[in-house]
Amino acid sequence: MGRASAGLASPQIQVPQVRSIGRESLTTQVYDELRAGLMEGRFWPGYRFKIRDLAVAMNVSETPCREALMQLV
Repeated sequence: MGRASAGLASPQIQVPQVRSIGRESLTTQVYDELRAGLMEGRFWPGYRFKIRDLAVAMNVSETPCREALMQLV
């Protein structure tokens, strides 16, 4: 009986206090880079942004790219 009751209790793990890195911070970084590129003229008029290509070029997933583009519209 001692073994079964010992397996039910989960140990408390202490995690040092760290800053949470959320998706929005990555989205903000992508947004800032795209906005800077637009302001500096790195994208020609009529350029069609392709989310997948942006994600690969920026080494991030498609979600932050999609969210950043939605903020720019």
